[in-house]
This record gives sequence, C-alpha cells and structure tokens, in this order.
Amino acid sequence: MKTSVFSRASTIALGIVLGSVAATGAFAQDAAPAASDDGIQDIVVTAQRREETVQKSSLTIQVLSSDELARKGVTQARDLVQLVPGLQIANGGNQTQTYIRGIGDFSSTALGQSAVAYNFDGVYIGDQVSVSPLFYDVSRVEVLKGPQGTLYGRNSSGGAINIVTNRPTDELGGQISVEFGNYDSIRTTGAINLPLTETLAVRGAFNYVDRDGYLSDGTDDDKQQSGRLQLLWKPTERVSILVSGDIEHVGGYGPGAVLLPRQDGTGKFTGAVDPINNAALIAGAGGLGGFVRVPGSGIPETAITDAHGPISARDNLQRNIMAEINVDLGFADLTFIPAYRTSNNKYFGNLPGFPFIDNEKTHQQSYELRLSKNTDTIKAVAGIFYLDLDQKVNQAAVISSVIPTLTSTIDPKLGTKSYAAFAQATLSLTDSLRLIAGGRYTHEDRTIEGSRVTLATTQDYEGDANFNSFTFRAGAEYDLTPRNMLYATVSKGFKSGGFNTFAPTADRSNVYRPETLYSYTVGVRNRFFDNRVQFNVEGFYWDYKNSQQSHLAFDPLGNQQFLTFNAASATSYGVDADLAFRPTPNDRFTATVAYLHTKFDDFTYAIPVGNYREGSVGCPVTLGATEATIDCSGMPLPRAPKWSGTAGYQHSFDLADGSSIVAGGDMSFGSRRYSAVDYIAAEHLKGYVRFNANLTYNLPDDQFSITAFVKNIGNRATYLGGVEAPLSPGYVYTVVDAPRTYGIRLIGKF
Repeated sequence: MKTSVFSRASTIALGIVLGSVAATGAFAQDAAPAASDDGIQDIVVTAQRREETVQKSSLTIQVLSSDELARKGVTQARDLVQLVPGLQIANGGNQTQTYIRGIGDFSSTALGQSAVAYNFDGVYIGDQVSVSPLFYDVSRVEVLKGPQGTLYGRNSSGGAINIVTNRPTDELGGQISVEFGNYDSIRTTGAINLPLTETLAVRGAFNYVDRDGYLSDGTDDDKQQSGRLQLLWKPTERVSILVSGDIEHVGGYGPGAVLLPRQDGTGKFTGAVDPINNAALIAGAGGLGGFVRVPGSGIPETAITDAHGPISARDNLQRNIMAEINVDLGFADLTFIPAYRTSNNKYFGNLPGFPFIDNEKTHQQSYELRLSKNTDTIKAVAGIFYLDLDQKVNQAAVISSVIPTLTSTIDPKLGTKSYAAFAQATLSLTDSLRLIAGGRYTHEDRTIEGSRVTLATTQDYEGDANFNSFTFRAGAEYDLTPRNMLYATVSKGFKSGGFNTFAPTADRSNVYRPETLYSYTVGVRNRFFDNRVQFNVEGFYWDYKNSQQSHLAFDPLGNQQFLTFNAASATSYGVDADLAFRPTPNDRFTATVAYLHTKFDDFTYAIPVGNYREGSVGCPVTLGATEATIDCSGMPLPRAPKWSGTAGYQHSFDLADGSSIVAGGDMSFGSRRYSAVDYIAAEHLKGYVRFNANLTYNLPDDQFSITAFVKNIGNRATYLGGVEAPLSPGYVYTVVDAPRTYGIRLIGKF
C-alpha cells in the first residue's frame, strides 16, 4: 500500500515539476542574469542562518513582508491562517494550536508541545501562550513547511515559523499607524529609530490593541499592550552586539467558541454559552452538562457571570530579554545568542465544555553558539544549542456544572533540558550544481511531578524520561538557467516525547514516545519574461511515525482529561504551487494553491469499556469484556484540508502630483477537514471562501497613507478547530475566525 501511495505522490509531483522544467526550456531565451527593476523583486530570508533569496533556496518557505502583514491586519498568530495555504492555527483555551499540513498539537495546556517551532529573532519559544502578541514592528514572517530537523531541531516535525523584527539602523526615522474598525476596534503601533553615535543605535516599538469580542458572549476579543527596546552597538567593523528586551500583556475575555451542530435560533457567531446552546448541552449530557455556575467550586463568580451567562477571562504577562553577538573571526563568523524568557499566564474559560482554570508560569533560558562560513564554493554552519525550560501549571476543571463535587485539580511541574549539536553545508560542485548535507543530534531530559485531586481524593504522579534523536537534511540544487532552479531534498524531523498526568504503571504508561517525520521533496523555482512571471512548484511525500495525538478521554483511574498518545503511522503527499505575475509596474497578481492527501495507515487504541460513550467517536468500535477498541485507520489527519489557497490582485494609479491610489482585493479558501481525531460528524468542518478588499491613498514619497479595508466581505463563518463536549457526545466547541470587519488605517512615516 505504501509503495502505491508513494508512486502516486511521485507521479503527481514529477509530472508538475517536469512540466515546469519543460517550460523552462521553452523560455530559456529569457534567462539573462539582468532583471528589470519593474519585475518581481527578490525576497531575502535568513531561515538557513545566512542571507539568501527565496528563489535560490530549496526550502519549502512562504515569506510575509511587513507591508503585507500590515495590509492584512495581522495582530496575532491566528491571523496567518488566511495568508498561508496548509497552515491551520486555532486556540485551545489559552494555548496556540498550530498545524502545518496536518502536523501539529491539539493540547490546550502546557503539557502539550507544538510540532511547529516558533522562533523569535532566532530564539526558540517553548511557551505556546506567548507567541501571539509578538506581531508588531516585524520585518517579515517566514513560514517553513515540513521538518526542520537540522538548524531548528527541537519540536519542528511539522515546520517552523520565524518572526523577524526590524532592527536598529544608523538612520533616523520611524512610523506610527492608527487603525479604527467595527467591534470598537482600535490599534496603534509605532516605532522610532535613533542613531545615538556612529557606532550605537537604538530602536523602540510599541503596540496597543483594543477590540470587542466577535462572538455574542463577548469572547474572542483582542486586548494587547506591548513594548520592545533594542540597542545595537558596533564597536568595530568586525563586532556587533544587539541587546533586545520586550514586555507583552494580553487581557480581555480571550478566545471563544461556537457550538456545532448549530442549534435552531442561533447565528453563525453565537457564543457557546448562549442559553439555547446551554440547553442543548444539558440535554445531551442527561442533565449533567452546561454552563451553570457552581457554588463552592472555587471558580470566582466575577470571572464567569454576566448578562449572557458564564464568560471567560485571561491575564497573560511575558517579559523577555536576549542578545545577539556577531564576531568576524576572519576564517569564519561567530554568533552567540543567549536569551531568557518568562511568562505568567492566567486563564479562565469554558472552551473544553466546563468551567476551567489554567494558570501557568514559565521560565526559559536558551543559548545557541554557531560558526558559519560563506564562500562561492561552500556555505556552512555548525553549532551547539541548550534549552532549560521550567513550567508550573495549576489547573482546575468543574467536569459537571450541576454536580460541584465533580471538580478535578492538577498542579504539574514540568522540567525540560535539551542539548543539541548541529552542522549543515551547501557545497558548489560546479557553477550550477550544489549538494546539501546536514545533521543534528538532540538529547533531552524531561521530568514531571504533581498531584490530581478528584472527589476529595489525591493521586500523585511523577515521571522522568530521556529522549534522543538524530535528524538530518540532504539534497541537491541544480540551476537549469540563472533564473530557474531544480531541487530535491530528504529530511527528518523530531518532536520530543512527554507525559500524561496520571500515576505511572510498571510499563510507564503515562509516557508517550517522540514522533518523527521523514520528508521527500522535489521542486522547481522559475522566473520568466524579464522577471515579470514567477512560478514555483513542489511535490512532497511524508512518512509520519509515532504520531502524537490528543483528545478528551478517561485515564486509567477514571478521570477525564486531555490525554496524548502515539498513533502508529500516517502518510501524506501533495503539491504546493505559487504564481506571481507583474505585467506592468503598477499591476501585481499572486496565487497559491496547495493539494494535500493524508491518511492514518495504522491508528488503533483502546479505552475501558465503562468509559465508552455511544456517539463519542466516528470510527468503528469493537466492544470487549473490559475494553472498547477504536480503529481510526484510514482516516485523514486532523486540520489537513485537501485543498487550500489564496489569490490577490493589486493595481496602483499614479497621480500627477506624485501621489498614488492603490486598489486591491484578495481571497483565501480551504476545503473540508476534521478538527480532531474523534471523527464525529460535527468535527468535519465545512470548507470556506473568504474575500477581502482595500483602497489606499499614498502621499508623495510614501510619507503618509490612508487605507479603507473590509475583510471577510461575505461574513462567512470559518471554523479553525475544536473539541468534543466532554459530557455531551456529538457536540463540538469550535473556534471560528473573524466575521466581516471593516475600518480605516492611517500610517505616517518620518
């Protein structure tokens, strides 16, 4: 079976790539090195720890510029969903859940680990609550699809998202942006760059967001206050030292959800705690579910009661400091990045289907030291990495809102120490042919200790485990012409194992194993017609081992909680293609499309037969004397739409006084996909198509601009992810993307 699937994937990929190669030959007369300034401009990235253009890279990468991020109104990680095909981002309570091509993490607590590594100015972020409020004064965002096991290593089996900020320069300048929109939305962001001396410069930036909730219960709002200060010192031509500190606070009600299937009398954006939804949940749970406040449960009344019923609240604070020291040693360049991150996150919500408190404190220190050498013949980097991550969690859940004693509290302390050594090199054998080879060895020590209190009974748990992995990347790049490149790569990614919060048995059943992903890609990058047409296409095949999946279930002691377990194996294959066309200096058309086929080859698990609820899973179930065996083999991976993509057009009208008017429109789409691995009907989320439009007036020299915009013109409900209600089988709480929004944005530069 695997051979057949791989053959189909190879046929699809090679067919498209060879078609593109044939086109390359047909257009070879346009392969002169010189390019018009009116054509498509090169995008410089640093995803391989060196500067290079996307068109000369064999990485599967999509880059979002600062202008695009501002134009699309990106204020948090979830906003990236409509910009990057194959990327799915939702919230599980206070956590950010990120999936690339169906590889991600479903957890709603710090016990889970993202399979997509977020990196902020080169620093790995181990706390998934803290990634969202970082999107201000950003130079670009790099989204890498597929395992990044060599240069990023830790927990990047699905890919990586690099947030790169604007750095201090030797020029005086800055900008400020003010945005007003519906839902009483206000966003103000700005930055100033000050050269203090010939060798010293400072840059300050801030971000303020205040928006009411999109849902009827007030949830899914956005309340942020952030600031960042950077100091760059260049004492000599060979040495530069960057020190950066930032602080971010996120408040408000926090993420919300709607209930599926929709109940009569509710709208597309009716919050899950609406009385009609409440009644359905109570009935579905035999009278034991719903959102009625529980006296004496320890849940503060002020946090959960208003005119609509229970709501949510969050209070997240993070502080970070880092440095980047670069030294030109002559024979190589030395880079050292020490960083310290701390966060204190407090959240109360109803997303799991019952009143839920999640308080987390995180302390992280990391160090990366690397040497790099870039010549015409070889481009190489080697280094070492160390991470020390401590997380303290306190969670309380009222499992039944009408039975106060069904309250469960856990207080795990998690410790992670990760050590790695890595190296990668690109060797030019000829002017046209380059070979790539790299590897990374990772060793991790992970510990957990804590207790669970349920029905006044205390159960202690603990665990310690070591995980080791060797990951790699290898491949070849061949320049068919100076503007057309063919490449093929193979790589392996790794995501560390972890713990569930119940007492271990003799077989260490509370430990789940690491997952690995092997990726095989072949692609081609092309520029035609004096750089006015760009067409890139890539085919891939993924072999997924020990896939980590999570769902609400019962542990061996009968407590309901999020459990993570290893599904045996899965395979994926597909094609990504992107087109950019600039027929004139004033016109630009872009389009991206992704086809993805995923399947669990082997996915069987068992639960105690007494804990099985009819209708709680959509896979075949075999009831035995003591266990219910559930077989989801053959089902697709969660949050993996078969088709997704974007398209956009922009035209600039030049006016006589040097000013301009820019009109643009774009759309994004995604097909049906499952939100979780229960595979019930309500988790099979419908597809979507969203349209946006904007109109901008720019003064001469782009010193001031005013933009009117509308997003999600059709007011479509786009479901991003969800979880089955724990006591009401068949009902799902799902995160929904923004409804129709509109407003104006003013940007001034100096």
